[in-house]
Amino acid sequence: MVKRLDRGFIKDLCLKSGFDLVGVTRKDPNWKPPSWTNSIIVLAVATLDEALDYTIHIKYDRTDFWSKWIYEYLMARSSLVCFKLEKQGFKARPLTFMDSWKVILLKDAAVKAGLGILGKNNLLVTPQYGPRVRLTAIFTDAEIEPDKELSEDFCSNCNLCIKACPTGALSENGFERDKRIAEFDPSEEMLKLQRKMVKYVTNYTRLQCRICMNVCPVGKDIKIENIEGF
Repeated sequence: MVKRLDRGFIKDLCLKSGFDLVGVTRKDPNWKPPSWTNSIIVLAVATLDEALDYTIHIKYDRTDFWSKWIYEYLMARSSLVCFKLEKQGFKARPLTFMDSWKVILLKDAAVKAGLGILGKNNLLVTPQYGPRVRLTAIFTDAEIEPDKELSEDFCSNCNLCIKACPTGALSENGFERDKRIAEFDPSEEMLKLQRKMVKYVTNYTRLQCRICMNVCPVGKDIKIENIEGF
């Protein structure tokens, strides 16, 4: 028998577990979640500070080591939510970042879950934080009432991200992935361009390109509150 879970309860649980935005959607025929999935909880954390987008990528002794702090945070927090759901008798599994593109299209899921719209920058644009968020998801066998998609289009009269893109990856015709400077496995030509245009802390740690995120006016008035003692 399918167990139902109150949408308000799961949102409160996720917000208290360290997430900034929470939405719920159903399975899509094009996705490949676990067969027992009845609901997908889509989660977002605001990345208002660029430090959250620094990426470590090291290759040595036939080992490819890749890490990004914000994704470690997303995995830890979503695993905590899953643990709490399982204690209540539900099946729950967090999405791993390395499998995300094989299992589910996170941006599409976030749109379906009512978190935002797909912007001209090819990113999820939320009304609260603009595109300055990182996403993950939880699969559960719980039956949860899904959220509705947003009807507002934040990007219809704005082309700031297109004008600001340094490589022409963004245009009125859409997004060209092979031109994005944030490429994780770049060609030799793109690697040289990254070295010129992207901020590196060390030879192996760089800031993922945030130009289109920084110029987006949606959610730009959000301020980071001061944390006492930090």
